[in-house]
Amino acid sequence: PDSKKRSAEEAAGKKDDDDEPLPTLPLKRARTAYFIFADEKREEVKQKHQGEGVATIAKAIGHLWSTLQPSEKEVYENQAAKERERVARDTKRLKDAGLWPEESTGDNADGTGGGADDDALIFPIGRIRKICKLDPEVKGMSKESTLLITKATELFCTRLGKECVTMAQMQNRRKLLPEDVVEVCSMRERFMFLKP
Repeated sequence: PDSKKRSAEEAAGKKDDDDEPLPTLPLKRARTAYFIFADEKREEVKQKHQGEGVATIAKAIGHLWSTLQPSEKEVYENQAAKERERVARDTKRLKDAGLWPEESTGDNADGTGGGADDDALIFPIGRIRKICKLDPEVKGMSKESTLLITKATELFCTRLGKECVTMAQMQNRRKLLPEDVVEVCSMRERFMFLKP
């Protein structure tokens, strides 16, 4: 009788999971034990360190975490394990429902992909075709030539963007400025044709 009761309870538990609505994307990632602890203690630490910056509060929370006994940390590690299980369960439910986004596989290591697949392009092909047709010498364009021009434009913009990031990093900045593009165009030979 007990086994029948247990199997009925398990079936009811499974039915409850099915009745539960599917989670929405993007899924919230599971927190680590430290971040669960930090979320719990943040308000308390803010009260002790009023008027101080985020760095001071983060150091205080880190110090509290490092002085915690292993038995006390285990409570937070168990909570983190439960969150990981929840995320894994939600991911599986979304995959089973066919709502999980497909992972894109690029041919190159940097994920740019090497093929001339329509889905691999970022820029809108129709817009590129319209821009090309603004030239009075262009009478018509094949699909292949439009794809080629679009991919070449994407590669060029990616390369120019990387050079601009390097220029900003050389000046110890994270923010890109229009002056970075001007500097790249005047200093790098391959971009000199853009020089004003």
